Amino acid sequence: MATEIPETNEPRTTVPSTAMAAEEITPKRVSIAASEGFTFEDVGKFLAAQPGIVIALVGDRDTGKSTLLCAIYDRFLHGPFARRQSAGVQTITALERRAHLERVESGRDTPDTQHTSHAEGLQYFHFAACNDADFAGRESLLISDRAGETYKNARGNISLVDTLVELPYADYLVLLLDGARVANPTNRAGAMFAVRQTLQMLTDHSSIGRNDTVQIVLSKIDLVNAASDEAHAKQQIAEFMERIRRDFVNKFAALEYFEIAARALEGDYAPAFGVDSLFESWFRGPKTRFVISAHPLKISAEFDNLQQRTLPTSEVGL
Repeated sequence: MATEIPETNEPRTTVPSTAMAAEEITPKRVSIAASEGFTFEDVGKFLAAQPGIVIALVGDRDTGKSTLLCAIYDRFLHGPFARRQSAGVQTITALERRAHLERVESGRDTPDTQHTSHAEGLQYFHFAACNDADFAGRESLLISDRAGETYKNARGNISLVDTLVELPYADYLVLLLDGARVANPTNRAGAMFAVRQTLQMLTDHSSIGRNDTVQIVLSKIDLVNAASDEAHAKQQIAEFMERIRRDFVNKFAALEYFEIAARALEGDYAPAFGVDSLFESWFRGPKTRFVISAHPLKISAEFDNLQQRTLPTSEVGL
């Protein structure tokens, strides 16, 4: 079974209503397998037919990438979220499979999230959303996910960075800082170093650059707030972010910081705590429609990397 995706000629920020689309747009049909996660090639087809905002989730195993995805999906199942209404999910089967362990039907005593296996490779999850107030401005998010071990292995073997094809095409690079490790004084420095090393690796290799927005997301903030040395932990986090801003100044279009508890285990937190602010941030600012090649060129130099990006449209904001 395949989903037919129509082409739209409108800019991303003014996507027409269904009625307008039916009258004004001549559709271009693109065949993509329905319901399952998109492949890299599927995303290329999608973006050739209509605009989309591409998000790259980056983090080691257990940092919370899959839990974040499931939290967004779950919130939309319950109604409007982050001032937006769900306007369609084209990867619903893949999301349902990923969220199964969080459900009562799984038979588990406590909720869990299925980890992304190395065998699954790179896949994307699709969310479409419109304004909750007037149902206008429909936009699509394409969020990448792959096994956390892949990113960890790339830090130890720089030649593997070329296989991370999702990064040069992302509008937002989201780096997950594992709150469970940060909450543990023994593991805290290692968790922060992993994020810094990943960021350094990607900038040195020109996988990201001055046209990109980088977001460092502290997951499991509930565990950090419940840490035995909470005040000291938060001080170290603040110092870590200050060093990142100082050392990577002028490297990105923006460097942002968020705290979330996608599935809180400690304390009294609202469902998907903090995820609404992160999700809403992905819809900000002008975006451009672009096409992902099914066979991307190997990026071996900064000049090559710049040719695959649009020119910066905003000042550096750290």
